[in-house]
Amino acid sequence: MSHSVLTNERLRAAWIISPTCDLLYLVGTPLLIVPIVWLVSQRFTTPEKIDLVVASFASLGHHLPGFMRCYGDRSLFTRFKWRFILAPPIFFTVALTSAMLDLQGLVLLLLLWGTWHGLMQTYGFMRIYEMKRGNHDVTTARLDFWLCVMIFTAGMTFSDARVYGLMGGLWNCGVPVFDAQWLSLARWLVAGGLIAVIAGTIFNLRRTRSNQHGICWIKLFLAASTAWLYWVSGSVTTNLVVGIAMFEIFHALQYYAIVWSYNRRLANRVGERFGPLGFLFQGRWQFFVVYLLAIAAFGGIRFLGPSFSDPHIHKWIMGIIGASTLLHFYYDGFIWKVREETTQANLDIQSKQRGTLHSHVPALVHAARFITLLLGLTAMGVLEHFNAPKTAAEENQLLSHLATWTPELPELQSKLSRAALERNESQIAITLARHALERRPRWHAAHADLGTALLANQQFAASVQHLENAVQLGSHDWRNFHNLSLAYEGLENWERAEFALQRAIDLDASGGFLWHELGLLQRRQGKLTTAQFYFRQAMEKAPKSTRFRATHVNALLHAGKTKEAVTCAQAGVALRSQAPSAHLTLGKALIEAQQIEVGIKALRRAVDLNPRRAASHYQLGLAESRYGDPAAAQHALIKAVQHDPQHGMAFFELGNLALRKQLWAVGETHYRRCIALLPDFVEAYNNLGAILYRQNKLLEAQATFTQSLELNRENGQTYYNLGLVLIKLEKYAAARQAIQQAQQFGQAPTPEVVQLLKL
Repeated sequence: MSHSVLTNERLRAAWIISPTCDLLYLVGTPLLIVPIVWLVSQRFTTPEKIDLVVASFASLGHHLPGFMRCYGDRSLFTRFKWRFILAPPIFFTVALTSAMLDLQGLVLLLLLWGTWHGLMQTYGFMRIYEMKRGNHDVTTARLDFWLCVMIFTAGMTFSDARVYGLMGGLWNCGVPVFDAQWLSLARWLVAGGLIAVIAGTIFNLRRTRSNQHGICWIKLFLAASTAWLYWVSGSVTTNLVVGIAMFEIFHALQYYAIVWSYNRRLANRVGERFGPLGFLFQGRWQFFVVYLLAIAAFGGIRFLGPSFSDPHIHKWIMGIIGASTLLHFYYDGFIWKVREETTQANLDIQSKQRGTLHSHVPALVHAARFITLLLGLTAMGVLEHFNAPKTAAEENQLLSHLATWTPELPELQSKLSRAALERNESQIAITLARHALERRPRWHAAHADLGTALLANQQFAASVQHLENAVQLGSHDWRNFHNLSLAYEGLENWERAEFALQRAIDLDASGGFLWHELGLLQRRQGKLTTAQFYFRQAMEKAPKSTRFRATHVNALLHAGKTKEAVTCAQAGVALRSQAPSAHLTLGKALIEAQQIEVGIKALRRAVDLNPRRAASHYQLGLAESRYGDPAAAQHALIKAVQHDPQHGMAFFELGNLALRKQLWAVGETHYRRCIALLPDFVEAYNNLGAILYRQNKLLEAQATFTQSLELNRENGQTYYNLGLVLIKLEKYAAARQAIQQAQQFGQAPTPEVVQLLKL
């Protein structure tokens, strides 16, 4: 016997046909996977990093060995040629369309099909172990099948995480929601079914123990270890990501082994007739290393995916991954028929009946099944298009309903926290985020959610702590760095705020939003020149953004660059001639440049384009009040407060118009409304005090000027007005003190006041 043959025999004996190896590698693996993955997730890295590695090199990577079988085995390819040619473009079109349109139907299909796929892989191994012992008993086969069905059904039904994924997928596809009491009923039914199947299996073991085949203990150990791992991965662990990783590693290891073993034996039997990949499945360890490296390279598609920030590239990658998954499930449905003689021969199974080549499914029947699958996906897409939640209110309603099914699940608590924050319920958001974090302390999303909620509640120090934890645990979301910047700004730590914002830009430099935010940060620090630079960067990144352009124009006006500001605003109108904001910005710039008539015309155009926008009416009213027709100004300002009753500055300008017309009572009403909306607006207090003085409401005027001074104790005009009120109240000592304070801040008294108070 040659050296190569000896090597082949050794390698062949090392896979699938060795009970000892099977027990240690294929069956006992779960006993090692759980503690190892759990320890790594707790001590060395984050669950999300584990998920990325496993999703790449196990979930996606294990598709490649199956494709090697399909396209490398000449006989198999010839037999199913048209399936292998037509399926890839069809499935890729389906997956890419789903990714581009953000349809959830494919996700739901992959969840259900993936569960069935794992079930059938376990069943296949159980049948291999029985058949290798010569046991082809139909009753045993059926009980094995139903045992696998009940193991995976129970693992799905009794796992809050899997129930959440299943029900969320159904309802996101437009399936009507139903009450959570059905979950309790389903769990009772599944538990009863599982007990019945286990009882049947035990009874069958007593039957088979007395015959020549006896009990296949390795098969039973495989069923038990798989059931335990599936239960642990979905129910015992509080981290769905870690749980998925545990089971995917086990599933992938089984698949790597079966493909290598099968192809090794096939290559040994048929030699050069194997096909183009026959060279790979030889008796040398170097080829086995190449096999593993090829799997790793294929998985790299998923591993490198997050490094692409372009959403279109990301969706193409998701399309490729989705197509690969569909093909893997589809091909495995017909290339691993253990009943077929060829499959049995390559798995070293002694066939019960010779001469039965294939378990044949007619081509028309298979085509009908394939078309039914595509029609089902299409129907799910149509259902989702017309019935899936679309508004924020519908999304919140769906989340609330899911909370009745799986109230303790961290993923759900996290989503509920974000929804509460969108409703400006920051305290509720904090409570929900803390709950999620307690269940999953090393989850970066939980830290991010809590940090964001604390930021909204202005608890800046605590917010910084959790947002820092989020980014340290591996978050690559620019939003977390942006929020971290805002939290540091709340602590007036400008250097750290700017650093965090720069990190956000490093992650997403394509849009203008973050450059705009960096400009605002510089402006709040008084660094106006630097702010202008960043505002220009934002505008250049998004030239059609009226907001970014308006900020840049305002910065130019503040710097006295009116000509440049007008030019910039005119360019904005040229880019977006139907945008009210563009004409509003141009009108403000023209007014500032003393081109009054053209500026008012631009503001009127902004009003015409959007008659319900309060900001346009306000700016038009302001311009008309200062440079045009007071009646037109009043009309525009009234329109502004009608469309936005919270527009404090519009009420202030209405008060100013009334003050000029000496309509004291009307002015008082408008100023009081302005102060209610803008309680820190000093000028409104001063003008209200003046009107109260004119109406001889001296005590109210005194109180109003006193309130103004509490906001700003360095306003000479306010001290002077307060002094006049006190003179009229004949409180001369207090009046003298107020007038002297006014003098200290540069407000000179009239000769009459000097004489009266003997200053």
